[in-house]
Amino acid sequence: LLKKKINSELNAKKTLEEREKCEAEIKVIEEKTNERTIFEKEIEKANILLSTKKDNLISIREDGENLSKTLKQYTLFDENLYNVISKELNEKKSLAEKYSVRSTEISSNLKSIYNERSALTKKKETIFNIVFCPTCLQDVPHVHKHNILNETEQRISEINKTVSELEKDGKQTSEDFFRYAAEVKNLEQAKLQLEIRKSQVAQIEKMKEKKIELEKNTLVIEKDIGLLNEHIINLKNKLLIFSPLDANFRKQERVLKEAIAKEKSAFINLAEIKKEIELTQKDIEFRTVEIKKKEEKQK
Repeated sequence: LLKKKINSELNAKKTLEEREKCEAEIKVIEEKTNERTIFEKEIEKANILLSTKKDNLISIREDGENLSKTLKQYTLFDENLYNVISKELNEKKSLAEKYSVRSTEISSNLKSIYNERSALTKKKETIFNIVFCPTCLQDVPHVHKHNILNETEQRISEINKTVSELEKDGKQTSEDFFRYAAEVKNLEQAKLQLEIRKSQVAQIEKMKEKKIELEKNTLVIEKDIGLLNEHIINLKNKLLIFSPLDANFRKQERVLKEAIAKEKSAFINLAEIKKEIELTQKDIEFRTVEIKKKEEKQK
């Protein structure tokens, strides 16, 4: 029994050590599992950040494309052209004003001459029909009337010639005025367009600066995306080390369960042997006492 007890104690100790060893290995696996969880969370964070970066990149690229389209709609301000048009506009305005004044003068002159011609025509008709001088009440000689009529006709002829020249000059002057006025209008429109472009210069510059900033941000984000992709790949490669963990954990759980069962069985067996030894010792002690009693009676 003693030998049996020793063997049972050794077996129980062995099963205890096996169970403790198995528990220690499971603890190591659990620690590695926690480490794997850290990597998995890190990958999750990196993927969220990567998704955000990609969304930002799409948004920035769209903003850049819209800015490029907007900038194409603008025509750059040409300072030299503006100066040329301004100078030409002033010249055309001066000429248009000159012909406007000249046209007014011609109209005024024509009006005066028209009045004079009308007065002479009436005078001619009056003289032609006069019989007595209204002043001296004497007969007006035919020769005198003829001389006055000749002078009047001569003056009317001169006036008609002057009118013809003035009307011709007036027509040309009017044409020149309207031509220059039309040119002034066109030049003013061209100048206005250039002034609008000039007023947009600051806005265009801001858009160009914004576009450059977006391009820089694009490069930064593209670089960040590249680094994040590399980081995720490295983390996934590190996770490959933990691939056997689940299988090892399940295996160690089975081994631990078996070790616990063996340990329990070994300690039960040891307890039974101890009980058997205890009972045997009690029986021996009882028998020893009985033998002593018999020996004392025989004496």
